[in-house]
Amino acid sequence: MNEITMVIARNSDLIIVLWIVCTILCTYIGMQRGFPFLGFINGLTLGPIGVLFVVIQKNSKRYPCPNCTEEILKAAKVYPHCQRETNA
Repeated sequence: MNEITMVIARNSDLIIVLWIVCTILCTYIGMQRGFPFLGFINGLTLGPIGVLFVVIQKNSKRYPCPNCTEEILKAAKVYPHCQRETNA
């Protein structure tokens, strides 16, 4: 157990920088997908594992087009790929 503590103590600056980068990355990806606070919390609490969680989360701003299955914004009036009108 003492050896693990020594390794962490020697690399603490690297670990802190990695954790900050993961928090920023999770927040950015979360903002792009419509859940910035959840992305921030995942990055802050889970670090590198939080990045994986944010990447696999479903995008809440988009949904698949029923005609061509292309991902489109929920606010779209016309499907950009197949040019059909939305039901909204």
